[in-house]
Amino acid sequence: MPIAPLNGEHEDLISLESALLSCDARLGPGHPETISLAHRLAIAYWRAGRVDQALGTLDQALGTLDQDLDAHPGILDTLAQILLDQGHWDQAARVLRDLSDLCVKRFGALHPASLSAKGDLAEVLFDLGEESDARTIETEAYENARLHLGHTHPVCCVMVWNRVMRSERAGDYESARKLVSNHLTWLLAASEDRLDADQKAIRDLLARRFSWDTVTSC
Repeated sequence: MPIAPLNGEHEDLISLESALLSCDARLGPGHPETISLAHRLAIAYWRAGRVDQALGTLDQALGTLDQDLDAHPGILDTLAQILLDQGHWDQAARVLRDLSDLCVKRFGALHPASLSAKGDLAEVLFDLGEESDARTIETEAYENARLHLGHTHPVCCVMVWNRVMRSERAGDYESARKLVSNHLTWLLAASEDRLDADQKAIRDLLARRFSWDTVTSC
């Protein structure tokens, strides 16, 4: 789950705070431009280590935005990431359930955003020890992603990588090896311009952890 997109890697807090106040006064708190600025400011607060302000800004935005606004899924996604970063797993799981339900309602159950949200929810539930619920959600999401998006789609790649990580944490290195061999080694030979950010991140992890000979001989 990538951090919500920004125009730059880091944005100036004072400029964003000023822009948000101005936009709020001119257009109102629920206007799409105001919500977008609030989202950007929350991420900037988070990156600056001002977590309480980041969460407060997101909560305020969620309380004022139109439920049909395009920014809604992104704000929920960012909120979940911050909660996970702070170790608030139960709260993050609730937000990810809301995000999953919202994506399914808005885009349909087979849309990449819906399947990605379900995959993220499943991973948090695995970490919370809710194995049965997590496995049901993850299996359904992965099978639908593989069938309707294709095994090379970024959503599928992330889900496979998460399975690799879970297998390794459980000490099942053979299953992890097979997952890498069967589903991820193609990333190592793929052209840079054909990969999205998640795929590039996974490829970099593979390149650091395994030599080419080791991976391709699996």
